[in-house]
Parts: sequence; C-alpha cells; structure tokens
Amino acid sequence: MTTVQARQLAHKGRELQGSSNDLTYGEVNFSSLAQILCEDLQKHGVTLKGTFYDLGSGVGRGVIVAALVGSFDRIRGIEILPELFKASVDVLQEYKSRVAPQYSIPIPKELETVHANMIKADWSDADVIFINSTCFSKPLMEKIAAKAASLAPGSCVVTLTQHIVSQYFDLVESKKYEMSWGDATAHIHIRTEKECLNADIEARYRSRKKAIEKN
Repeated sequence: MTTVQARQLAHKGRELQGSSNDLTYGEVNFSSLAQILCEDLQKHGVTLKGTFYDLGSGVGRGVIVAALVGSFDRIRGIEILPELFKASVDVLQEYKSRVAPQYSIPIPKELETVHANMIKADWSDADVIFINSTCFSKPLMEKIAAKAASLAPGSCVVTLTQHIVSQYFDLVESKKYEMSWGDATAHIHIRTEKECLNADIEARYRSRKKAIEKN
C-alpha cells in the first residue's frame, strides 16, 4: 500500500471519528525506523527481543520493520481507525504468506495488529514501544505517560516529536530523522527502577517485574 493510499484511508477514518488531531496520519520512514531500532536503541543497551508494540500502527509499516530487524517473539500494532486497521491486516497477511517465505525471513510467534484504543488496550508487557506521537495532544501524551509507568524497568519507549514527561523514565537520546512529512525528532525513553505511586499501576509494575526476574 502506498503512502498516498494510506493517507486517504486515514482521512476517511478521521472524518468519521470527528477529525481529532490525535488521529492525524503520518507514514514513518522505513529506513529511519530501522536505524532507530538497530543502532540507537542497542547503543543504550536495549535488545530487540521480547514484545514490541506500535501504538497507532496505521497500515502496519512499523510492525513489519520490527519483524524484519528485530528478534521479537511478539509484535503487535494497535490502531483505532478501522479503515487503517483493515488495511494493516491485508498488509501483514501479504508479508507472512509471500514476502517472509520468499526471502527466508523468520516470522515471530505472534505478528498482528488489533483494532483498539491505545489508552484502553493493555501493553504493560512491552519491552519496546514505538509511538508516532507527532500530532498527539498534550492530554493524550499525559495519558500515555501515566499508562507507561506500569512497564518493567529497562523497557524502552520511542516517541516522535513529543517526548514523555514522567518521573519513571529517563530520556536518554533525542535525534532527528527523515519521515514522510519531513524531519521528526525521535525520543528514546528508558523505564527506571523507580516504583510507582499509584496502587493499580504499582501492582501491574510488580507483576511484570516478577515475571522478568523468573525468566
């Protein structure tokens, strides 16, 4: 699917959803995201293993990049616009049935996109998260930051343009990359060892930390 086709689908979906800026679509540059994952993250000790999420995954480009360059067991994209979600299902099916076998590329145990609201969905088991947050509102960024506090220590969250403001994350690097709409700054955040103050989030945090320690 071309960038133009994806934008047309996103425009249609935004009209049906009320044209919120939070739903503005921007196609990530394949090579830029690959460089972020392969070079920048690993420079900070982040391994491309475990579970990867793309929040606001569009037609699934970020999901496929993660499958190509990483060694994740589980890769999941979360997309709220039904038009983009449906397109991503077709894109992933094409990748799994034709592209990956043709080039002998291993397919993760779980490689999928789901139709859901990223704030309501559960991604507390993530090891690496990518978010194209360029057009996100401040309230949405605050909700993401609050929800991300339940991630395990050492988990990584990469955002574009806007960074997460949270006492539970260290912003370890900010670097400009070319994207389909122009340059965007990729912000790399690492979850610290600091425990959460919110009781519900703290319970999820401890549960996730204990599961990692067992492995």
